[in-house]
Amino acid sequence: MDEKEFQELLRYQNLLSRQVVQEARTDKKIKLMQLINNLTGFGKKRVQTAIVVHEAESQGFSEQEAYDLLDELMTDNIVEEKGGYVVRL
Repeated sequence: MDEKEFQELLRYQNLLSRQVVQEARTDKKIKLMQLINNLTGFGKKRVQTAIVVHEAESQGFSEQEAYDLLDELMTDNIVEEKGGYVVRL
């Protein structure tokens, strides 16, 4: 294998690695959203942020990871936070 082929292989490997990381992050966001849906139940659209974080921690998320994922869900306009509550949109 020459240098050019090696560099191309390395580039593909990096692309695949980034894709795997992105898919894992998406999976975690889905898991957190399912947790929020379970906590809010039917009809109710909000739950205390502290409860969401606590439940996420009990399912293997770190506290910081739970807050970071909530921020991403807010950026994606899936939830919002109002007065200490996570609100499903």
